[in-house]
Amino acid sequence: MLHIDKKGYLWAGTRDNGLFRITYSVLNDKIDITVKDYSYLLPDKSVRSIFEDSHGDIWVGTRYQGVCRLTSKDNDEYDVMSIGMSQGMTSDWIRSIAEDADHSMWIGSVMGIDKLIPEDNGYRVFNFSRANNFFASINSILPQQDHSLWVTSDKGLVHIIDGATERSVPFPVYITAVNLGDTSFKYKAYHKGASFKLKYNQNQAAFEFSSPGFINEKQVLYSYRLVGSGDTVWSKGSNLHNVSYASLKPGSYRFEVRTTGWNEEIGAIAFFEFAIRPPYWRTWWFYSLVGLAVLFLFYIFYRYRIRQLLQMQKVRNSIASDLHDDIGTTLTNINMLSEISRKNLGQPAEAEKYLQRISEEVTSTSQALNDIIWSVNSRNDSMEETLSRMRRYAAELFDDSNTACQLDVDDNIAAKKISMEQRRDVYLVYKESMNNIVKHAAARNVWISVKCVAEKLFLYIKDDGKGFDPDIVTDRNGLKNIRSRAEKWKGLVKINSITGNGTLIEIIITLTG
Repeated sequence: MLHIDKKGYLWAGTRDNGLFRITYSVLNDKIDITVKDYSYLLPDKSVRSIFEDSHGDIWVGTRYQGVCRLTSKDNDEYDVMSIGMSQGMTSDWIRSIAEDADHSMWIGSVMGIDKLIPEDNGYRVFNFSRANNFFASINSILPQQDHSLWVTSDKGLVHIIDGATERSVPFPVYITAVNLGDTSFKYKAYHKGASFKLKYNQNQAAFEFSSPGFINEKQVLYSYRLVGSGDTVWSKGSNLHNVSYASLKPGSYRFEVRTTGWNEEIGAIAFFEFAIRPPYWRTWWFYSLVGLAVLFLFYIFYRYRIRQLLQMQKVRNSIASDLHDDIGTTLTNINMLSEISRKNLGQPAEAEKYLQRISEEVTSTSQALNDIIWSVNSRNDSMEETLSRMRRYAAELFDDSNTACQLDVDDNIAAKKISMEQRRDVYLVYKESMNNIVKHAAARNVWISVKCVAEKLFLYIKDDGKGFDPDIVTDRNGLKNIRSRAEKWKGLVKINSITGNGTLIEIIITLTG
């Protein structure tokens, strides 16, 4: 490739050995030739075209590294600017270079034509062939004053009118189809302010979009993003017309798409808004319900604890009352009897009588105290322990008497758990009934039956003693205590007795556990 510039230098580009500037002169019939190698300025020594623009800059087209512009400096040096595919050129194999009246550079390559438009201190690359869908191997370019070009190529001689496509505004973009979850929407039915809310498991979305770029729709570049997702950066421009998203988290979303114009400007944004509802366990009302449930459980626990404390206090009061009424009264009696015995020491027979009563009171007090200690022991909170104590008491009570006692117990009742207070009342009802038989019945046989049916305790005590009339009012507290303790647990007492024919006492108590 050869070219003589405005300064008279001859530029020679070789196929594989670089670029040289040749200076020659004739003096006294002698030709003086100076050759200077500028190959070191080029990124590629395979030169395919040379051109000088209106500013005197030298343009060199290479085989592998695009085009280079050499701008002259002092001392025969040049500034170099390289433009290739990395800057947006269609190809790096440059075969022709030309300049039009607007000082834009036209670069012909084996793939088509690029237009370099002056901007500031450089050039903006405009892919003329891509925009106009004209691809050919260009041999030469000849610009005309009427903004047209004559081009020779492997497709023949071509006349092109430059319509300054690079100045065109970005094409409008339209969302043509939307698929959210398992539901499709036509974009024409969509309007601003419309609300599309999906269930949490409908967490996928797909969009299709297009632009009426009538020059060459295949070269329209789209970029998009989904605002509300983790990555809201605009995608790199491409000619894809659809995009899909999967596994979206609950929240509000806005899909946006735009085009990039030939002038590198960004077009207007088309958008579509939708939302994915969270699952019910991540909603504010569910959190509120959970909070209320937790508060309610704390309240229930608080009330339960208060009831437990009140129950414990009630038991303590009962024990204190028993100690005061039974033990305290008995001790007072013992003290009085002791004082009377001391005063009657001179009468042994009379003193013996009071000492006998003191012995009985001590025995009674010992039994009462033993009953209290037994009732508060948590290891005895079962019917099995209660029944064992009932057997022992009956055996001790009738051991030295002529009365035969038979105890019949339901096998299913032994494993029942009852509270301390109820266990004590059941035992005391039984004990009071047995004491009444010993003191008043003069019975030869006693039959005791204990059963449990539907959480109710049935205690039957029968004797063949002399009986009594239950309708006669007496000042004794035995039967009153029995009824009072049974009614305390929503129970009842039935007494069937005929004078001379024995007595049957039926006691029913509801077990509370």
